[in-house]
Amino acid sequence: SSGQVLTSGGSGSAVSWTTPVTINNNADNRVITGTGSANVLNAESNVHVDGSGRLLVGTSTNNAHANADNAVISGTGNIGLSIMSTDSGRSSIYFGDSSSSPGSYAGFIDFIHSSNSFNIGRGNDNSLTIDSSGRLLLGTTTEGAGAADRLTIASSATAGMTIRSGTSSEGNIYFSDGTSGLDEYRGIVRYDHSDNSMSFRTNATERLRIEADGGVNIGAGSGNQSTLAPLLQLHKASSAATAFLHITNTDSGITNNDGLVIGYNGSNDALFFNKESTPIRFATAGIEVLRIDPSGRLLVNNSSSTSPDGFNSLIQVNSGNHEGSITIGRHTANSNGPALLFQKSRSGSATPGNGVLSDNDTLGVIRFYGSDGTDRNSFAANIGCE
Repeated sequence: SSGQVLTSGGSGSAVSWTTPVTINNNADNRVITGTGSANVLNAESNVHVDGSGRLLVGTSTNNAHANADNAVISGTGNIGLSIMSTDSGRSSIYFGDSSSSPGSYAGFIDFIHSSNSFNIGRGNDNSLTIDSSGRLLLGTTTEGAGAADRLTIASSATAGMTIRSGTSSEGNIYFSDGTSGLDEYRGIVRYDHSDNSMSFRTNATERLRIEADGGVNIGAGSGNQSTLAPLLQLHKASSAATAFLHITNTDSGITNNDGLVIGYNGSNDALFFNKESTPIRFATAGIEVLRIDPSGRLLVNNSSSTSPDGFNSLIQVNSGNHEGSITIGRHTANSNGPALLFQKSRSGSATPGNGVLSDNDTLGVIRFYGSDGTDRNSFAANIGCE
């Protein structure tokens, strides 16, 4: 009547009365736990081990994906799993495919509490680390230079990063200093697979584009490039604006008054300015054929002035054969012929003016010089007009 059971320990053992164990809430597959009371256990309704050996927490039904259903935690609201360790230890999940190393830790997830860093790796290698500053390190545990250390990619061989997008879509890298408007993409590096062009933007405006054929377009923007398909096009997207290519080096200096300037001024005058006291040289077939020296003289087939008798002419032509000549032709369908013109005034400047001539002023001279074995400064014949 007290609920005790008469038991015996076996042959020769004395018979005694014992109290049986009670299991509360018992049902199939529930995990049995102690209650703190003698002979009383409890079948936990939220913890099950099913017939396939799967651990189910918070549910009695396995609804997980077949590739990850050996341990299932289920419930409503926030669900989680905590792994607690000391501040000098590590919390880990290892993925193994054999009972010996390195197969026993073929893959792992580690949190190292001493450095507050998070590691994902394979075997003995840390493939990915998030350090205590939140920096993402791939293939290394050492961050890059301080100005570019949020993401570091490292390898003992060639290293790189791939952005793969659709065949008619873009691959982009955005540089932002805000969370709205143009501040979200002040700088952009973009590859457009629809036309295979690469473009670069600053202050949210396209500045440079490399076309699919390798042509470089600076300033013209998308769809505005020249139909000439030049290798390099420079454009200033502004009215009455200067547009210059300024070439300098260490010797020339770097100020507005240094180097070589090629471009347009605000009046659309085409300019070719050498701001140094050096000649401008032109060559063909690897041989210099013409230069403009610092004094503004045009020298054909010579690198320095060869004018006789102190004239130092602005145009000088030299050659070692019959090319040492000047041809003036006029081929219009009328009676007019070519002309060689001489002009004289007393204006006192290089700009032609109306300064009145004086008696005996020379209007023009044609002289013939020959070498006497010493120099070429003596003329043999002179044609002049006064």
